[in-house]
Amino acid sequence: MLEYEGLPFGLTLNAFSPLVPYDTKNSAIPGVVYCFRVKNFSDEPMEVSLLFSWENILGTGGSMSLRSGDLSHATPDIFNTWNPGYTWCNRTGNTQSFWAEDQRQGIHFTASQDHGNPSSFGEYTLLSPGSLEEVSFCENWDSHTDPLNFWKGFAAAGQLSCLQSHMPAANPEDHPSAGISRKIRLLPGEQREILFILTWHLPHYLDVSRKDIGVFYARNFADSRQSAFYLAENRESLERATREFEKLMRASSLPAWLQHKIINDRFPIYTNSWFTESGKFSINEAPTGMMGCLGTMDQRLACNSLYTNFFPQLDRIELNLFAEQQGEDGSIPHDVGFGQFNEGPHNGTWSDLCSSFILQVYKSFRYTGDQDFLNEMYPRIQRAVEYQLSIDYDRNGIPDVGAGNGTTYDTYHWYGTCSFVASLWLAELQACIRLAQHQQDEAFEQKCRKLFEIAQESMIQELWREFPYGAHFINYHDSLGENISNNCFIAQLAGQWFADLMDLGDLLPPDKISTALRTIWNRNICFRDFKLMSDETTPEGDACGYHYTFIQYDEAYYGCLAITRGMVAEGLECFRRVWEVSHNAPWNIGLTYQTDGFFTGLPYYMTNPASLFLLDALAGWLPDASNRCLQIRLADPDQPLEMPLFSPKIWVWLTYQPEKGIQLRIEKILDDAVFDRVYLKDSRQFCLSEGTKGHLESTPEKTVFYADKPFCEGSCISFSFFS
Repeated sequence: MLEYEGLPFGLTLNAFSPLVPYDTKNSAIPGVVYCFRVKNFSDEPMEVSLLFSWENILGTGGSMSLRSGDLSHATPDIFNTWNPGYTWCNRTGNTQSFWAEDQRQGIHFTASQDHGNPSSFGEYTLLSPGSLEEVSFCENWDSHTDPLNFWKGFAAAGQLSCLQSHMPAANPEDHPSAGISRKIRLLPGEQREILFILTWHLPHYLDVSRKDIGVFYARNFADSRQSAFYLAENRESLERATREFEKLMRASSLPAWLQHKIINDRFPIYTNSWFTESGKFSINEAPTGMMGCLGTMDQRLACNSLYTNFFPQLDRIELNLFAEQQGEDGSIPHDVGFGQFNEGPHNGTWSDLCSSFILQVYKSFRYTGDQDFLNEMYPRIQRAVEYQLSIDYDRNGIPDVGAGNGTTYDTYHWYGTCSFVASLWLAELQACIRLAQHQQDEAFEQKCRKLFEIAQESMIQELWREFPYGAHFINYHDSLGENISNNCFIAQLAGQWFADLMDLGDLLPPDKISTALRTIWNRNICFRDFKLMSDETTPEGDACGYHYTFIQYDEAYYGCLAITRGMVAEGLECFRRVWEVSHNAPWNIGLTYQTDGFFTGLPYYMTNPASLFLLDALAGWLPDASNRCLQIRLADPDQPLEMPLFSPKIWVWLTYQPEKGIQLRIEKILDDAVFDRVYLKDSRQFCLSEGTKGHLESTPEKTVFYADKPFCEGSCISFSFFS
């Protein structure tokens, strides 16, 4: 909601573009709704005019990797850290025309030809429903050369002149524009709503090879006018569904800044998504700086919550693309294409890409219980494990980095056994053990158990070090090349984050986990008054010359892990610091920032939804559809908490009062999912509150509730503490 100040009347703007969980058609509508509310606070009637103007930008565009088809108007004038980009602009022949029918008026924006750039060719509609008597319009004005006179004329008359004909743009550099205005009369105290809807239809999308892969919304809408009418007719229901997540977050007990952050961190699904006419879906790693790098498996590990929980169909589409492109050697590729969707096997080189893929498949199965999906992925998981073993050059049970094998942290150069990779490998092996048990594959289970024991011992022996300032797992140790880094790396326990998320247990001795987390806090976060975190610090106390950090990884791999391990304030501090340096540009947050808070690197980064994992960490939330069980383990039992919890099968509202107990209210159940148990990982003793039907089984470490019948929407499961 945007509220305008300094006006003699009340004016607010409520704008949205549909983003409806589990609904790909309505989430892909090519349009935006602008709803203005005007109120007369005075004692006298008044007239108010609102104007909506739009520039006809058909024929303009750009690409990081595709040169214009009309080279006479293409310029290499976009540059970033490592990729040049190309823009084009030719609006010759663009026109705008007013139309009216059945209490609906608008401007239609068209182009006469694509000028060699089909991706920029199509049409727009600016729709304003209501009485024709209130409408004035201007079909053609140049927003580049005449903006002041245009505005002065409207301000003086309170309406637009329609004397100008919709003459086509004559020159490539013209900026043809059109506007529509509504002039309304308000009685004292009266409030009115004025609606403008902008839609577009650009059905061609050319990949880097100039293959037209199209856009998904063209399946459902023949032109922009059809999508505009659809938005107008379904506006209220679409807005309710779009705002549902935001409404629940705003009702939570989380601080306002954190609510705002989590809500806005979903922006990459708007700004970065590719959704083709054939139904292929992927997220662009950084659309203005990565030449269309799609999927990016390493980034995906830290940000998949948005897609797993709210768009599981799209999540599966992208995971399947990676599965289909698995290398012939069993490796998982870094991405599913650069500016185009790859076909066939593509080898990867990074061990943590395999870990990321396997862990996400495991999470998806636990969250959905989809046995067919697991059956399809299981052989690919086994092949990925074999690939990782093939790059264990020193034969210590942990895949190596270096020698052409990098990691997610691709700006760093590591060698041999790396704590970041080792911890993910341990988490992956624990996930494989559980998958093998489920698949009744005793041979693979025993193999992974043995690998886990060897890898755990090697990680402790080779990487655990004690220093005067504290102990931690060092960054890497290369026994073959005699390279070693004693540095303290912020994501050395990334695998434990996932293990806690999925209740895979302690990957390493608990005392070493807690000691390392405290050392990281002191060395990478509090040290030297960093405004942000520092990825890496040396025993001598510097930042290795890098002086920057991957902020979304910090949120998941340290912040969420610290929270689940009882360091709640420390974990939240990571999120707060990211908020402090990024909230002024909430829909354009990059991946890397310097420790002083200065942005450096690639913008519009896909990994920003990492903050959604904070909800899971605070509640110890595991929606295990594969076992029909909801699990809760509160990170801070001393603090009250109210907030929503999400999954692809069930939404829950959690209410916790330290002196009273825990209540779970079922907000939504999807796809006829069945849940009939709650698993409270809590040493305190519970009893059932009145009205909760079922029985409890308790041990000193946990309480399990068995319901008399499956949970349904609107039902509450309440637990009280024994006095």
